[in-house]
Amino acid sequence: MSEIQFLMIPSAPQPVAPYSHVVEVDGWAFITGQLATDPHDDSLPIPDGIEAQTHKVMDNLTRALEGVGLGLDRVVCVRIFLTNFECFCLAPEIAPPVRILHDRTHAPT
Repeated sequence: MSEIQFLMIPSAPQPVAPYSHVVEVDGWAFITGQLATDPHDDSLPIPDGIEAQTHKVMDNLTRALEGVGLGLDRVVCVRIFLTNFECFCLAPEIAPPVRILHDRTHAPT
């Protein structure tokens, strides 16, 4: 049986719920729940709009990856959950590699 490691990364923002920054198993690192939080004061979210918030999420993801010796070049998939369908076209430009999922309650009918 493989050992599962639950890791907290000191340079990453503190999670808003009781979970680890990174879960490692069999050479794979799983990272979830990155928000547009400032790692210095854990303020949520930064108030500067979708572009700044997406950059902050990617920065926080990078901090978590670097905490286990990885970088964005090793990322298989990034999913960004948007609550505003109008922001769909911005995320891939700001944060490749991205797969975007929408909150369907805000999608056009």
